[in-house]
This record gives sequence, C-alpha cells and structure tokens, in this order.
Amino acid sequence: MDIQALLQLYASHPCVGVLNRLMTEGTDRNILMKGLAGSAAAMTVSSLFTQGTGNFICLLNDLEEAGYFYNDVKQLLGEEMVYFFPSAYRRDIKYGHTDAANE
Repeated sequence: MDIQALLQLYASHPCVGVLNRLMTEGTDRNILMKGLAGSAAAMTVSSLFTQGTGNFICLLNDLEEAGYFYNDVKQLLGEEMVYFFPSAYRRDIKYGHTDAANE
C-alpha cells in the first residue's frame, strides 16, 4: 500500500469526516486534538489537507515533538508542502549552538 492510498483510507474514517465538516462550515475554529497516539495526528492533518480543507498551523508542546510531527507530515505530503517555524538557525560565532531567540 502506498502513502496516498493510506491517506485516502484514513480520510474515509468517520471521525476525520466530522473534522472535515467542522472545518468547512465557514466559521473560524480552533480544534484541539487530544489522545492521538504515534503518528495519528500527522495522519489526520495530512488527510484533511489532501481533501482540500485548507491550510493548517499546528502548535506542539516542544521542539522535539514538533520535529517528529514535521517529519511525519513531510513524509506524507512532501517536503514542498510543509514548513517548520522557527527553523534551527545556527550562529557562526557559536558553532553548534541554536540561537535561543529562534528556538
């Protein structure tokens, strides 16, 4: 099974359909997804994105969690469709140290 078939299968789940309907009602909403294990959140966001629901801003608890989420979504949608903010800017003066303002 390829990635696109997996995303389509995931998008056919009733809960993902409810999320899609909530997001396309025309009102501004913040949706909090809790209790999803592993890559379930990345699969949900990616399947909604492939359905043309819109753009997403995903806020995660810390840099490590955000990095794992970013890599999952990047694998599902492709690198050109996903942005990671802030990027890990490194100073030349302190090689190997992440700039605290950008973290």
